[in-house]
Amino acid sequence: MEQQGRPIFALAENYPYASRNRPSLIVMERFMSGDATRRLTRNCDDPWTYVEISANGGVRPCCNFQDLANIGDGQANFETIRNNSEFRALRQSLIDGNLSATCQRCNIRKSVTPSFLKAKLRVVARSFTLKNTALPISILRIDINEKCNLRCDYCAVSAPSYNGVEMNDSTFDKLESLLRTVGPIGRVHVNGHGETTYHPRWMELCEKVIASGHRTRFLTNLAKEFTDQEIELLSKFDRIGVSIDSDDPELLRRIRKAVRVDHILSTIDRIRDCARARHRRAPKFTFSVGVYDPSIWGLERFVSRAMEFGIYQFYFWNLTEYSHQKLVKPLATLEGDNKMRAIAIINTVRRKLNLAGALYTFSGDFAGVIDKPTVQDYVCMGLGQVRRGSEIVLKRQPRASHPWRTPPQLIPQKSS
Repeated sequence: MEQQGRPIFALAENYPYASRNRPSLIVMERFMSGDATRRLTRNCDDPWTYVEISANGGVRPCCNFQDLANIGDGQANFETIRNNSEFRALRQSLIDGNLSATCQRCNIRKSVTPSFLKAKLRVVARSFTLKNTALPISILRIDINEKCNLRCDYCAVSAPSYNGVEMNDSTFDKLESLLRTVGPIGRVHVNGHGETTYHPRWMELCEKVIASGHRTRFLTNLAKEFTDQEIELLSKFDRIGVSIDSDDPELLRRIRKAVRVDHILSTIDRIRDCARARHRRAPKFTFSVGVYDPSIWGLERFVSRAMEFGIYQFYFWNLTEYSHQKLVKPLATLEGDNKMRAIAIINTVRRKLNLAGALYTFSGDFAGVIDKPTVQDYVCMGLGQVRRGSEIVLKRQPRASHPWRTPPQLIPQKSS
């Protein structure tokens, strides 16, 4: 029989339909089995709340899975597409713990019991009746370009067998038509397994996405020289994620080739200045940071420098091994003193981020290098309130002196 474990916190800000009139963090009971041989599933609600459109029009339930449909198949809306037999079979496999080969290999979503996933889905759906149907879309990701301007040693795009494509006019026209039928969406991410800004018509395509009225997010490496018109467009996004792993010029030159930290920071300044000149709120910036050997050894310095520059949101991701990699290794391969040193660095970084009120998450299975998140870690990943034990309440401070920083503040409250 399963026993009730300690509570965990689900980030309801990722599920706007579940969090209406609720705190932005939902306290949810975790049910875990004491039987280590029990069938496991993944802590993944993507097939219910997420959809990704590839450059060739394929519809995917996550960034790792194969296409389960295509927007060129003539289906009228996303609801029909996301409730086809392939999507439903995938959702059922996660509920039952009968994982596909792709889900078994996933290094992003952690293993949990089916009961845990069901409890999470009931919270997300705001229902005690679990149904195998798609929920309202929390994130719609559009991969405009799967070609890249960089050849990072660790990236799948650098593999000899990789064949990236660009979204053509016909595919985007069909996507634009579907966007008008989708209704409210949590966020629209303009992303790609390559670099969006190297698509020949990326500006025109992104203007249409912004004009759709949805909250927008953009992921880029900011490696190119941008024109003033391109900077103007970037300044219209709500959020911009920047792929950057280090502030060490030599490391970036070897591993990521044509990436310069000073150029990235000056481009961010141009985007912020453009937004202020147009009397718009500047996009919020997130650094997407690969944590691997050797980037780990300069991580503390890099994070401190980023916060000095006004970056207070971080997404740390774990390295996926590919056969073509020559210059990088996952942290899980570290042993002895090096492993202990890496653990110490990550713990120091987490303490600094917590003290600064930064929003961050570590994604992927770091195989024991990263300890289980603390309550404070969960609080620092969302804004709102969470009540547990000594009543930790998260509030926003008034506008800080730094022009781009409005950090949250943890305020201990006395128990009533």
